[in-house]
Amino acid sequence: MTTIAQPTAEAMTETQHKNPELTTADLERPSPSQLRPTIATIVRTIQDQIFNPWNLGFALGLPIVMYLMFGTGQEHSLIEVGNGNVAATILVSMALYGAIITSAATGANISVERTQGWSRQMSLTPMKPYWYIIGKIIAGVFVAGVVVSVAFVVGAVTDARMETPIWFYTALLIIAGTLITAAMGLAVGYWMRSDAAYGVMGGATALMAFFSGMFFPLEQMAEIFQNIAPYSPLYGINKLAQAPIYADGFEWGALINAISWLAIFAILAVIGRNRDTERG
Repeated sequence: MTTIAQPTAEAMTETQHKNPELTTADLERPSPSQLRPTIATIVRTIQDQIFNPWNLGFALGLPIVMYLMFGTGQEHSLIEVGNGNVAATILVSMALYGAIITSAATGANISVERTQGWSRQMSLTPMKPYWYIIGKIIAGVFVAGVVVSVAFVVGAVTDARMETPIWFYTALLIIAGTLITAAMGLAVGYWMRSDAAYGVMGGATALMAFFSGMFFPLEQMAEIFQNIAPYSPLYGINKLAQAPIYADGFEWGALINAISWLAIFAILAVIGRNRDTERG
């Protein structure tokens, strides 16, 4: 029978001398890896979203239908704009909207897990709260990538035209931008009950999409909304996603907006999870 070597008293004493805050139990307990449970969280969340026909179907169907209605077969569809055409700008906006819907819903699903006692179960494992949140965000971004890929295929076979590199740039920027809405969904999921989280996320994402100029150009809105828009959560990612097409220069304000809101929502999500596990 194989025996496991135990740390010697001398080694334990030396380690405690270097790290006086460690106890003997800490020294004897192996440091658990965070990688395996994080991967398990990612895989389980992706499976839940991919095999949920309602969530994925809505996230795919709504933006594609809106693109086909307003971006194809119109007099303005083939008008050239920067590195693409008008249909391409509408496609990017609608693909972004579909991506933020699914990534936000993936995060908000945590509210359902909380009612099932999953958060309390996770608190009994060695997995750190921030690793669980990172896993959820990665899963949300992955599912958003599926939505963007399908939308772009539809755009490519219809009226949307962009230079070849621009297709990849815009897709990557959209997928990266969904980090914000995935974190936002987690924050809402941890701070609100399951019967309210999805309703809040649905209304909030639609309202913020309007404020960002995703559906209508900001120039056509009232001045008060134009002044508020640069501070809204989705303004930055919408501007960044459209930038490769318009090719009108990089807007640092959009990047600052995106990073700031990502940090805010991520912090709220971490605080919410710590609060939830402590209360449980």
